[in-house]
Amino acid sequence: MLEDYKAFWQYYIDFKGESTRQNFWVPMIIHIIVVFVVALLGLMSFLTGVVALSATLFALIGLFLLATIIPTIALTVRRFHDAGRTTRSALILIIVMLLSWFAFDLSRHDALAIVFALIMLICFILLLITTLRPTKQDSR
Repeated sequence: MLEDYKAFWQYYIDFKGESTRQNFWVPMIIHIIVVFVVALLGLMSFLTGVVALSATLFALIGLFLLATIIPTIALTVRRFHDAGRTTRSALILIIVMLLSWFAFDLSRHDALAIVFALIMLICFILLLITTLRPTKQDSR
């Protein structure tokens, strides 16, 4: 398990290789747990009145997420390769999802926000399905 997480950081700019489901999901689950725990601590510190600690913890979450953007995209592209998909399909889904997210945040109309939210949801489901697919048989 630790080997999968170390590999996440060692191959952070490798867009050409392949990653198994375990190689993909171990770092993702670790990141989700870490962000959740730190956000929970930040929320608790905010609710107890320790605003400086709360702000620091949420700033750390932001820095962590910024630091993991490129490695996460690279890992997703490698996972798409392993599942028999192309780099282009991974990048298109990621870009469309991010653009929809920004458009959702900037949207001033409820109906338009719903459309962007649906686009994000569809892209997320497609990414999820592809990353859960088994390894293609001809690559092993």
